[in-house]
Amino acid sequence: MKTQYVCLPSGNVVFLRDYGAGEPLLILHGLRGTGDNWHPIAEALEGRYRILVPDARNHGRSFHDPDAGYPAMADAAAALLQALHIRSAAVLGHSMGG
Repeated sequence: MKTQYVCLPSGNVVFLRDYGAGEPLLILHGLRGTGDNWHPIAEALEGRYRILVPDARNHGRSFHDPDAGYPAMADAAAALLQALHIRSAAVLGHSMGG
């Protein structure tokens, strides 16, 4: 696993855990969680996929903004993929992330 801060086109910064290689799988945590919540699952899948596990906006080490609505969170997830030059990815989420 490697960790990095990714600058979105908006200039906001998202903290990302990046595991493995292969077809991308974006995993989104639930309310008040962080990407760390998915660490055991990401480790189990990293031999088959490239697992991308960000801290969602307003969570963990990612940027914080007054807009905490679901459309803004979805836009930030899409912007993360764009910043990483990923055209499509499977998405797995829990609670708020689902």
